[in-house]
Amino acid sequence: MSNQFRELAPVELWSGCIQTTVDAPLFAQVLHRVSQEQRFTFFGFLVAKAASDAGSEYHFTHYPRRKYGLATVEACRRALGRLGDLLSRYDTGVMAQVETEQLASTGVTARVLLGLVEGYGSENHQHALTEVVEHLGTEFAVRPAQIFTRGPEKMYQEPAALILAKELGLPAVYDLAYQFAQQRFTVERFDQGQAWVVETPHVTQPDAE
Repeated sequence: MSNQFRELAPVELWSGCIQTTVDAPLFAQVLHRVSQEQRFTFFGFLVAKAASDAGSEYHFTHYPRRKYGLATVEACRRALGRLGDLLSRYDTGVMAQVETEQLASTGVTARVLLGLVEGYGSENHQHALTEVVEHLGTEFAVRPAQIFTRGPEKMYQEPAALILAKELGLPAVYDLAYQFAQQRFTVERFDQGQAWVVETPHVTQPDAE
């Protein structure tokens, strides 16, 4: 793997998932409320539920970028519990669960959420999900996703590709991130129990370790 990519120090891997049928505006309101109550920033993404019924899944993680301060795993668990409690007022079938071990048992070793918009500007060129599939081939599971980060004061959204990969496939994902002019992305390794930020050659302001 090219030494032009910089892998920052890893953190303990943790991932939580909320499955709900509430609409997007209401979900965003509840997410914001929890972030304000607990002074917690949700670094996560939305995908359509795999089942045929309506609704979505929100996955959020123990985000490893130290620039924003590292939340503890316990803080992540509290935020997951509170989010599930509040959503249950509107959706009695809401499911909130820690999914770290479940994902590790599926045989997929790595997960990467790759933004489709070049750089950080919302007006920049946006790549298509089909480009991801064409580049990576059939060995990867690729789903459309929406980056959805919500903090007490700030929010960020971006179309993305959710990539489930084998270890040997990671160089192809790194190459794709470079082609899409991404500055950084996160690798989650379920087999190692770690997650880390990768800075690409496009990064303009490298993070301190």
